[in-house]
Amino acid sequence: MEIEDKIEHKIEILKGISNILDGKLSKINVTSFDVMSLIPIINLLGLECGIELGTSIGFSSFALLHYCPTIKKLYTIDKYEPYVDIVGDPPFVEVTLEDSSFYKKCAEKLLKSPNVNAKDRAEIIYGDTLEIAKDFENEKYDFIFMDSHLSPQQLKSELPLWYPKIRKGGIISIHDTNVKEVCDVIIEFGKENNITSHIGYFHDTALWIK
Repeated sequence: MEIEDKIEHKIEILKGISNILDGKLSKINVTSFDVMSLIPIINLLGLECGIELGTSIGFSSFALLHYCPTIKKLYTIDKYEPYVDIVGDPPFVEVTLEDSSFYKKCAEKLLKSPNVNAKDRAEIIYGDTLEIAKDFENEKYDFIFMDSHLSPQQLKSELPLWYPKIRKGGIISIHDTNVKEVCDVIIEFGKENNITSHIGYFHDTALWIK
């Protein structure tokens, strides 16, 4: 991403945050949030406790908390370090230390602001998803939204660690299914674990009931 594009991107992010904090939600396009496909399912099932892998700017976390009033606790995880996202085709997205620091401040602004209904409902956890998984109990959480993978191989490593954390009847959702290699990882995992639930695909996201 060129410097000019990055500046414009950050300006748009700040505009979105400002609109949210000012209560101007009519200016927010919820269909642009990566997590939008999970929102109606959470509301239909009345899910209460979930995990998000990949906090980034915090827009998806905000959307879950704002549009899903049944959620009592959302754990959102990100290590906020420089990275290169090689999911999909080049040119790959490169995020510098300055960029990741900016994203972290954005998420904290959104999820720790008294103007957002996230107090006591959201907990940002800083660290590597592969390491932090051990700190979460198995069969306890109602849903997971997986969007931290920077490569299909990372998703392949994350799935066996995080899948056990979701209770039977809970929802598994994985972003970036517009990429064949990501879908291949999901299908392979399903076969290896004898998953017979129907996997639905919507808005570049796979979802199924455990």
